[in-house]
Amino acid sequence: EDEDEEIEEAKKVPYVLYSEDKLLILANLRGLINELCGPSPNIEFSKIFFLTYRSFATTEEFLELIIARYHEAENSQIIQIRVINALKKWIDECRDDLSQNEEARQTVEEFIQSIKLTSKYTGILYAMEDALTRPSSSSASSYTSFSNDTAVQVNNNSNNNSNNNNRSSNRSSNHSNNNEEGASHSRTPSFGFRKPPLFRPKVVHPTDPILVYPAQSVAVQLTIISKSIFSLIHRKELMHLNWTKTDKEILAPNVTKFATRLNIVAGWAQDAILKPDEESIRISTMSALIDVAAKCKELQNYQDCLAICAAFGYPSILKLELCLARLPAEKIETLKQLKQMFKKNSEYREMLTRTSSGCVPFIGIFLTDLTNINEIPTFSGKQKLINFNKQFMIYRAIKQIEMIQHHEYKNLEKIPELYNMLDQIKCDKTEDELYKRALEIEQKHRHS
Repeated sequence: EDEDEEIEEAKKVPYVLYSEDKLLILANLRGLINELCGPSPNIEFSKIFFLTYRSFATTEEFLELIIARYHEAENSQIIQIRVINALKKWIDECRDDLSQNEEARQTVEEFIQSIKLTSKYTGILYAMEDALTRPSSSSASSYTSFSNDTAVQVNNNSNNNSNNNNRSSNRSSNHSNNNEEGASHSRTPSFGFRKPPLFRPKVVHPTDPILVYPAQSVAVQLTIISKSIFSLIHRKELMHLNWTKTDKEILAPNVTKFATRLNIVAGWAQDAILKPDEESIRISTMSALIDVAAKCKELQNYQDCLAICAAFGYPSILKLELCLARLPAEKIETLKQLKQMFKKNSEYREMLTRTSSGCVPFIGIFLTDLTNINEIPTFSGKQKLINFNKQFMIYRAIKQIEMIQHHEYKNLEKIPELYNMLDQIKCDKTEDELYKRALEIEQKHRHS
C-alpha cells in the first residue's frame, strides 16, 4: 500500500528521460504534457503524441492534466498559448475521441467558457468552439482522408481532358496545403508512358485479359487499381493492430481491402494458368503473367508483382512440372529474379526508402514491423513510466507508409474496358479445387 502511494505521488511530478542523442525515451504522463506545451514547440513530438496517446492514457487523464497545466502557468502567457494550441490540435486530430465521449466534450466546453471572458486568446478559443460544433467524422470519412491528397492521376481516354486537368490541379493544390509531412518532398517526375493500344490480340482466348492485352497495359491498370486502394489507408487503421481484429473491416477497411486484393490477384493468376485445356495457351499464359509481374516491378508496383510471383509458388501451379519445364529459359530466369527480390528484406526496404516516384508497396513488411513493435511493453518499471521510444517507433513505421502514399504516379493511361475487367477479377475456386485441376492437367499430359 505504501508503495502504491509512492507511485501515485511520483505521477504528480513531471518526469522525462532523454537518451544521449537527446531522444525522449521514458516519461510519465505529466512529463509528456509539459513537453507538449513547452515554451519551444516540437512539431514531431506533437504528431507522435496525438497519434499514439490512446496507447498509454485515457481521454479523461489527458484533459485533466493539460487543463491543469494551463492553470499552473498563470504567470506564463507562452505556456498558456501552447496549452490552447495543443487542445485545438487535439480537437482537430482526435475528433473521434470527442464524438465517442460526451463527458470529454463537456469538459472542453466548460474550460473554454471558464477562461473566455478573462483570456487574451479569444481568437483561438472561438476557433476551438467552432471545431467542437463541427460534425464528427464518420468512420468512412475519417478513414479516407488521403483520397483527395494522394490520388492517381489518370487519363481516361475520353473528351474530359480539361476537367481532368482541373481536378489534377486541385489535387496538387490540396496536397501542398494539407499534407505538411509530404510538403518537403519534390513533385514526382512523369513516367511519360505512351498511350497503350486499346486492343492488340496475341493469342485468341477471350476469357482472360492476360492473353489479349500487352503486359504493359495490364500492369498499368493493376497499378492504378492497387494505388487507389493503398492511397486510402489512414493512419488510424495502422494503430493498435486494427487490421488483425475481428471487426477489421470497420477498424481497418482499406488495409483489409488492400491485403485481400493481393490474394485476389494471386488467385486470378492461378485460375488463368489452370483454366485452358491447351498446353500452348497455358504456357503463353504463364509467360504473359511473368511479363506483367516484370512490368509491375518497373512501375514500382510491388503489391501486384508479389501477388503474381506468389501464384507460381502455390501447390496447384508447382504441380504442373511438365508445363513449367517448357517455359522459355528467359521467363524462368525473370521469375527467379523477381522472387529473389522479395526474399531479401533489406534490399526491398532500401528500394522503398530510395523511391521518389509513384509506388505501390507490399505493405506486409510494414504490418510485420508494427506487430513486432506492439510486442514491446508500453510501460516500464514500478512507476509505470511510458516507453515513448515505442511510440516513436510506431510513428516512424506509419510515416514511412505515408511518405510512399505522397509519391504520385503521372500519366498512367486508364483503359476503361481493361480496367473494369481487372477490377472485377476473382477466383471462385478453393485451393483443393485448383489442386485437383492441376492433377487432371498433369495426368493428361503424362499420358499424351
